[in-house]
Amino acid sequence: MTIDQDEPALTEDDHQEEDTSRALVIRGELSGLPESLQDKIFALHRRISLLLERRQGSVVQFASAQREREGSKIVLELAKLTAQRLDRKVLLFAIGPVPYALPNGAGDPSSDESWEKSVRGGIVLEDHIHSIEGTSLSFCQIGSSVETLPAILDNPKFDTFVNVLRSRFDMVLVDCPSMADSTIAARIASISDGVVLIVDAGKTRWQVIKNQIREIQANRGSVLGVVLNKRRFYIPEFIYKRL
Repeated sequence: MTIDQDEPALTEDDHQEEDTSRALVIRGELSGLPESLQDKIFALHRRISLLLERRQGSVVQFASAQREREGSKIVLELAKLTAQRLDRKVLLFAIGPVPYALPNGAGDPSSDESWEKSVRGGIVLEDHIHSIEGTSLSFCQIGSSVETLPAILDNPKFDTFVNVLRSRFDMVLVDCPSMADSTIAARIASISDGVVLIVDAGKTRWQVIKNQIREIQANRGSVLGVVLNKRRFYIPEFIYKRL
């Protein structure tokens, strides 16, 4: 099963403001994306829902194929759009450091020690989940650094912890470190309903992507598909659509 690489793709023109993404703050409103780009991201949601047969409590992982978390902006906007357009309870579950900040007034991220205790007990503490005011979107971040994550994620009760999240939300979108920087996305792939790889066009060889897919599958994970990001149209896009 694959996600069509054309519709969700983000073009160079769509990313002319991309350098500001590292200062992103999660807010309830949409972030001023062009409507055409919002439609492409929402199309990604529809395809994922169809692949997962619209089951409740879906857990979907996202990871960039190349270094750094280039796909985090897509996951963030997907979470906002799903919560706003469908009024579904959505959790954006960030693993490790991310290029966006907690919403205003949400307080400081929970400590790694607090997360470890929570996962060990198979419970979700209210202090870990931050609701975005005026929306059905929530956010949490686990692991202040990549180095502290293995002790949390390798706990045998991490599966139980994720199932608690399933029971509380209609959809959990897991923003993982990139496949090129870390093995985290692959090592926890079995706890999700599927993994979506985000690939920057022209940056990563398909042989590398195939190896990453095999790594996910070796960890009993299911790859839903690939989103081709920052694709450049050397021929006007409307001509592609007519062919």
